[in-house]
Amino acid sequence: IGCEKGDYQPVLDLLRKKDSLISRYGNPRDKGLIYYLMAVIKYRQLAGSLQEAGFENLLDQDFETYYETAKSQLNPYRDRHQLKELENLRRTLS
Repeated sequence: IGCEKGDYQPVLDLLRKKDSLISRYGNPRDKGLIYYLMAVIKYRQLAGSLQEAGFENLLDQDFETYYETAKSQLNPYRDRHQLKELENLRRTLS
């Protein structure tokens, strides 16, 4: 929500501790939501709509990696909206 309003600090904070969060969570959906966020931010970087400094060092993999991981971890029923958004983002990159 903050990211949509231009407040990137909470997202930067989350991405800085993403590795510890991912290793701590046992639920695949929780991991999938983190990867979903990383895919969306990576897409915004690639599309040029995110000019905030600091993200490039935190997201060193390509969009496809974050997309595939999020897709495999998210629940196809509970996370339909997120999965549909990821598919749309992927389509626009192709």
